Amino acid sequence: MTKSVIQYIAALLMLVPLSVSAQITVGGTTPAPSAVVDMQSTDKGFLWPRLSTAERNAIVSPATGLLIFNTSTVCIEINQGTPSVPQWERVKCRAGVISGLDCANASVSGLVISVPYTDGNGGFYESQVAASTGITGLEATLSAGNYAVGGGSLSWTLSGVPSSPGVAGFSLSSGDFSCIVPFTVVAGTVSGLSCSSATVTGTLTPGQAATGVSASVPYTGGNGSFHNGQTVASTGVTGLTATLSAGSFESGSGNLFYAITGTPASVGTASFALNIGGQTCMVDICVNYVCRAKVNATDYRDFMCHNLGAANTCADPFTPTWEINGGYWQWGIKEQAAAGPKGLGFRARLRT
Repeated sequence: MTKSVIQYIAALLMLVPLSVSAQITVGGTTPAPSAVVDMQSTDKGFLWPRLSTAERNAIVSPATGLLIFNTSTVCIEINQGTPSVPQWERVKCRAGVISGLDCANASVSGLVISVPYTDGNGGFYESQVAASTGITGLEATLSAGNYAVGGGSLSWTLSGVPSSPGVAGFSLSSGDFSCIVPFTVVAGTVSGLSCSSATVTGTLTPGQAATGVSASVPYTGGNGSFHNGQTVASTGVTGLTATLSAGSFESGSGNLFYAITGTPASVGTASFALNIGGQTCMVDICVNYVCRAKVNATDYRDFMCHNLGAANTCADPFTPTWEINGGYWQWGIKEQAAAGPKGLGFRARLRT
C-alpha cells in the first residue's frame, strides 16, 4: 500500500465522526448536548465577522438570523427580515456617552433644531420624540445613531401642526442629559400664489362623484413655516370642495396640493377662491359636458362634444363660437391655430 493511499484513508477516517455526530467541538472533546457547535476555551473568545454598514448591505441574500458586528455603528446586528428583504436590527451596541448637551447654543434651521454636545465616545444613542409645550401640536424627533468621538451635534426634526403662533418648548434629552429648547412658531407665508399655473389631475362630470381629482397650485417665496390648510367650497358650479391638508411651506418655491371632492351640480366652470399664506387667487376647473346619442331602444353612446383643438371645452357645445369649433376648423389649416380664428384670405368658389 502506497503512502498516498494510507494518507487518503486516514483523512477519510478523520471526517467520519463529524458527519455522524452532526456536532462540532472546537477546543474540547465533548460538545454540549444541545449545541451544533461548541467552542471551548479559557483564554480566547469568539470573534464576530466585522463589516461596515456598506459591506453589510452588499451581502447577497443574507440569511434570516445572520449575525455580524457592524463597525460603522459599533453594534452586533441580526437580520430579522428575509434574504430578499433584509431587516437589520441592533442586538447590542456600545453605550454612547457624552459630557453634556449645550442647549444654550442650539440653532434652528427651518424645521430642524440642532444641539451641540461635548466629549462623545462614538457609542450608540437612542431615538427620542419630544412633544411641544406652550404651543401644542408639534413633535421634535431625534433618530437613533452614534455620537462622534469628541464634539458634535444632534438634530431634532419638527413635525405636526402648531395650535397657534407663539413660542413652543421642547424638552430634549440624550446621553443622560436634558434641557429645554424654545422654538418660535411663526405663521407660514408665501410671496406669490399662481392659480393661473395650476395643474389639474382628473376630470369632473356633472352628477358624478369626483374621483382622483386634484389641483396643484405653485407658490413662490415660502418662509418654511407652518400652515393650517384650508377647505374651499366651489362657486359657479356648486357641489365641490377643495381641501388642503395642514402642513408647512417650503423655503422658497413649492406646490400646494388640493384634493377635489363632491359631486358637481351642473356643467360649466367650478371656481375655488384660495386664501393661504397671505395670498389669494382663483382656481377654475372645468366640469365637462357629456354628449350622448341613443343608438337603439335602450342604449346610449357618448361622443365628443367639442372639435379637436377647442379652446374652451367648458363652453356650451350647442352654442356655436370659435372656442368650441377648435383650431382645425378653418379650411386649408394644417396646424392648430394659436388663439381663435384668423383671417386667412381664402375664397370659396362654387361650381355649377
